[in-house]
Amino acid sequence: MALSISDIVNLNSYQIKQNLKIEKEELPKYFCLNRKNKFSIVKDTIITKIYRLKHLILHRIWINEKKIKRFETIKATNSALFEKPTTPPPCGTAATAAFSKAYGLKQIEHFPRFSTFKITPGTLIVAPQPPSKETAPSPTRPSLFLEKQWNAFEIQQIKNQTNIPLPILQNYLVMAAVGGEFEFVKWLVETHHMEVNFFENDRSPLCAALAANQPKIAAFFLEKGASPNFSKHPYCTPLELAVIYDFPELTNELINRGAELHKKNDQNSSLVENAIIYKSHKALKVILAHGAKIESTDLLGAIIEEDPVSLKLLLEHQADPATEHNHSPLYALALQATNPELIELMLHHGLTYQDHSGNMSDRFRLVFNANVSPKVLEFFIQHKGFQGEPYAISGAYNHFYISQEIAHLDVFHRNGVNPKQHQDWLRQKFLAHRFDLEAQGSFAGNEVTLNGFDAAFTISEMSFSLDAFFKNHPPAESPGLTQNARQNILNAFKQNFVDRFLSPEQRAKNQHTCYHQGKPVLVASGFKDHAYYRVLYKGVMTENNRGREFESATPPGTQMYRIIDPSAASFSLMRSTEKAQPEDLEARQTLHTALKAKNIICFKYKAQKAGICAWAGLKTAFRSMLYLSLLEELQKTLPNDQAASQAEIQADKMYKKWSAWDREYALKNALSFYKSETEITANKALLTQIAQKFKGSKETLNELKALL
Repeated sequence: MALSISDIVNLNSYQIKQNLKIEKEELPKYFCLNRKNKFSIVKDTIITKIYRLKHLILHRIWINEKKIKRFETIKATNSALFEKPTTPPPCGTAATAAFSKAYGLKQIEHFPRFSTFKITPGTLIVAPQPPSKETAPSPTRPSLFLEKQWNAFEIQQIKNQTNIPLPILQNYLVMAAVGGEFEFVKWLVETHHMEVNFFENDRSPLCAALAANQPKIAAFFLEKGASPNFSKHPYCTPLELAVIYDFPELTNELINRGAELHKKNDQNSSLVENAIIYKSHKALKVILAHGAKIESTDLLGAIIEEDPVSLKLLLEHQADPATEHNHSPLYALALQATNPELIELMLHHGLTYQDHSGNMSDRFRLVFNANVSPKVLEFFIQHKGFQGEPYAISGAYNHFYISQEIAHLDVFHRNGVNPKQHQDWLRQKFLAHRFDLEAQGSFAGNEVTLNGFDAAFTISEMSFSLDAFFKNHPPAESPGLTQNARQNILNAFKQNFVDRFLSPEQRAKNQHTCYHQGKPVLVASGFKDHAYYRVLYKGVMTENNRGREFESATPPGTQMYRIIDPSAASFSLMRSTEKAQPEDLEARQTLHTALKAKNIICFKYKAQKAGICAWAGLKTAFRSMLYLSLLEELQKTLPNDQAASQAEIQADKMYKKWSAWDREYALKNALSFYKSETEITANKALLTQIAQKFKGSKETLNELKALL
């Protein structure tokens, strides 16, 4: 049955599919032996065009005029093949318009002119470097002392005086207490029957003795009736001073005599907090035994001071090791400490870090990876059997590897992880993804799948590849892609990698700033078990997916949208989450509404087979960057439709050139590695599959076969 434009408009997708199937089955009759010479030249082209047409109809893909004209030429040259045509009569713009009207396809005329984009300067947020931990100076205790000590002659002269006024006697008593003259203090009180609850320069004799570090004299004043709460603002109470100077007997006596145990000072510090600050361990033990309240700030202080003795006392008196402060678990600070004894104490007193299967729980692992110090990491490896899972993408080793935490990696290397073996694991994974293969690898005696990856790894790997590619292929080879455009593409990859060390809010602000600076922005999006990428550039957003479909009407490939200026909140909506696909779809619809997204064009590329979406989708994102960069340059001299057609041709050409170069470049690096690192066994099963698919130079292929 012959199909016209009106036929296609009236047919449903099932009828069109069936028609294509019939046409495809009838094709072999044109390729029989007696007609082989005539038709073999166009055989592959015809089949390719049928597949292309099928995608066009079923997925509503825009097809440019040049390809329609090319199909028209094939039809005119081989009219016998088209007795039952499977495509409408190609007639340039008319055919494109007819298809657009029938299927709601978008027209390239709606593509924005990049030159009208208004660039706004801005400052990027830089991830702060972790502060170097400095030892805090020891706190200064409140103290009293005499500038000149009394001698025996001066004391005797005072004793020989008669009718000494009371204010002078009180002054003598305080000075004697501060000077540590116990016998003179005793003589003054007992001889003159002095009351010991008075203030001299706003200090009581008891407080003066304690502040002068004279516990024997302070105990004497208590025996003579000194009040345990007799003090004047803003000076410390007797109990505070006893705790600060770590006098356990006096602390106990003051509490027994009615000193206020739970009262806080003007700085809102409790007795427990003061004991921790001044490392008064004996006094701390006493006040805890008397029931002093333990607050989260007390645990916080013990951990910050890296004081295991205080921390142990608090935990022994029922402090909760899982306590949070300002919505953050306190054990995060213990993980940061240079002394692993702190986290060991917390684990011993009930802090749980394992799930029901005995593995590190997800929540603890997140806190652990973000905070653990090298010394605490080594404690977990040596005493808790922690392995770091160097051959699991979510393992701690790979977290530190991608963050380039050299000190942490050295801990793993000292404890059995082979860095060259890990490099080979990464190399094998990327080779499998580059050649779209299912494969296994043997590492540390275990069979490990080479599937799956994190966007941080793929973005970093592709950034290195593109950098090397552009250096090996100067702008003269592709004049449409300027040096500035090349650098912008590289910067988009590098900025994405750098921003991963920021908070989600800071990351969104940086992306917003880069966009308004007129730079392409690469955003890693996705949902649970699937990654895709967005590129935003001067009024255009592309969604790049090479795995599952977003929805039934959206095939794998690149969807381009015209958008209004996005806000920082819009960039927050784009980030990758662990949500299920329906939730991601809802967020995507919210994003499109906020951006007033209008679909301009769709490029459909074949879905990945065995490789990962995180790699294949990123390649598609790079392809869309090429297209946009080339289109911007071509718009300067051509109308939109012609510029778009040329941009697609040039972008495809450059993308395929890079893709082929990238595969061979990675393979050659792997072969060089196996030659130099003889203790590393090559994965011959993987390399054999690569040899079957490799289409690069004979030299590299022969080198590969020699290794096999």
